[in-house]
Amino acid sequence: MDLHAMTTSASSSTVAPVTAASARLPLRSQQVTGPSHVAEFLVYGLDGADDGAAGVWRDEIGGDDVSLSMSVYRRAPADASDASARPVIFFFNGGPGASSTPLHLNGFGPMLHVSSDGATHVFADNPDTLLDVADLVFIDPVGTGFNSLPDDHAPGAQWLGVDGDAQAAASAIRAWLQRDGDGRRRVLLCGQSYGAFRVGTILPYLDGVALAGVVLISPMLDASARTPAAGNDLPYIATLPTMAVAARHHRKTVAHADDAHDAMTFYAAVSRFARTDYAAALQWGNQLGQVDPLLSARVAAELARLLGIPQDEIERQALRIDADAFMNTLLADCARRIGSLDTRETGSLAPATDKPTNDPSLVVGRTPGRTEDYFRRFLGVDTGRLYVGLSFDVNRRWRWMSAAAPSFYTSVADRIGAFLRARPDARLVAACGIYDMSTPALATRYALEHVPVAPERMQILDFPAGHTIYDNTDNRAALADAIRGMVRSFEPQ
Repeated sequence: MDLHAMTTSASSSTVAPVTAASARLPLRSQQVTGPSHVAEFLVYGLDGADDGAAGVWRDEIGGDDVSLSMSVYRRAPADASDASARPVIFFFNGGPGASSTPLHLNGFGPMLHVSSDGATHVFADNPDTLLDVADLVFIDPVGTGFNSLPDDHAPGAQWLGVDGDAQAAASAIRAWLQRDGDGRRRVLLCGQSYGAFRVGTILPYLDGVALAGVVLISPMLDASARTPAAGNDLPYIATLPTMAVAARHHRKTVAHADDAHDAMTFYAAVSRFARTDYAAALQWGNQLGQVDPLLSARVAAELARLLGIPQDEIERQALRIDADAFMNTLLADCARRIGSLDTRETGSLAPATDKPTNDPSLVVGRTPGRTEDYFRRFLGVDTGRLYVGLSFDVNRRWRWMSAAAPSFYTSVADRIGAFLRARPDARLVAACGIYDMSTPALATRYALEHVPVAPERMQILDFPAGHTIYDNTDNRAALADAIRGMVRSFEPQ
C-alpha cells in the first residue's frame, strides 16, 4: 500500500467501512453555539454526478448519497462585518482515505482530545487553535468520517481519485463560501501529507476565489522523491538525512546524541552533505569508480559513519541505500523494524498478519467512541454510526492518474508555483518532521526550492518530529505561531 500520506492517530482511526447501503441517518443538530465560538456540521451531497460542480447541501447523511462533510468553527459573532472580514482556513488530511480528525482534534481545532478512560473521553480548550485569527473548516472527504463509501461501480466512485476528489473538494469550498454569503474573504488551504497533494490539485479549480496562502504539513508533493528507479537518484538524496537522524536516535552510529537541538544541527549538516558530495557522486552512476575513485571512497566512508552500515556493504549497493531495506535492517539484530511515519518508533520485524501495514508508527486501532462522543457533545451530531478515521478501502481503490499531470510524473509543486506567481501577495508555510521517512523533509525542501518563486514568500520549517508534527506540544505551538503569523501578514498595516 502507499504510505506516502496515510496518517492518523490511535484515537481517531478505524478501518471499518461505511457502505452506501447503510440507512440514511438524520443529523440531530447542525449548529451549536458556545461561549467563544459557533460550531456547525455540514454535509455536501455529490449525488453521483459526473462533475464536481453539481453538489447540494444535505440535512442528513447516509443512504445512497455520496457526500463529504465539514466541521465548521466561527468565533462567537461580534457583528456581521467582523464575520465577513475574517479569513477562513480549509483543512485536509491525507491518505488517501484519512479523515481530518488529527488536524481537528489533535492539531488546530478549538478543543483537544486529552485522554480516554473506558467510555469517558476528556477534551479541553486548545491553546494553539487558530480560531483567534480565522474561521476553521475541517473537511472529511468521500468514504471518511461519517461519509458513505460508494461501491466500485456505483455512481460516485469517480470521487475516489486525484481529479474527482479535487473537483468535489473545490465544489464544496465554493458552495460554502457562497452559502456563507461573502466570497471576498481571504481563503487559506491547509493540507497534511496527501492532503497537501490535494491542495495543489485543487488550486486550478478555485479560480476567482480570494486565495491568500497555503499551509503544507508533512507534504507529499513529488512522488518521484520517494520512488527509487534507475536514473532517479532523488529518493536516495532526500531520505539520507532522515536515515541518518534515525540511526543517531537508535544509537547505531558514532554520531548519536540525545539533545533535540543537536539533532536539528546534525540533520542540517547531513542535508548539506546529501545535496553536495553525495549528489555529485550519484550523478556519475556506474562510472563513478572510474571517473573519481577518491570521491567514491570518501562518500562511502561518510555514509558508513552516518548510518552505521559497513563501508563494503555501502559500496556493494553503489552508495544507494534503499529506505525500506534500511527500516528493516537498522535494528535487525534485535528483531525490530523502525517506523516510516516516525523512524523513532519500532515494532516487530515480523508484523502481525492482521495488520494492514507493517509500519509500527501507523496506529490503526481506535479509542472506542472518542470521535463520535466529540461530535455528539460539541457539534450536536449523533448519526448512530462509527466515524471512519482511516479507510484502507479508499486508499486501495484510489485512481492516481490525473488528466492534468504530465505523463509518467506525479507532482503538484508546479501548480503551487503557478498559484504563487499568479498571486503576488500569496504566501506559503511548509512544515516537515526530520524523522518522517514517508514524506521526507528534504524532499519537500527540494521540491519547493525548485519552484521559480522568490524564496521570501515561502517559509519552510523543519521540526524534531515525525509525520504528525503537532503531536508534540512545543511543535504544535511553534507551527500554530507560523500559520498565525502568515494570516496576520495579510491584515492592513
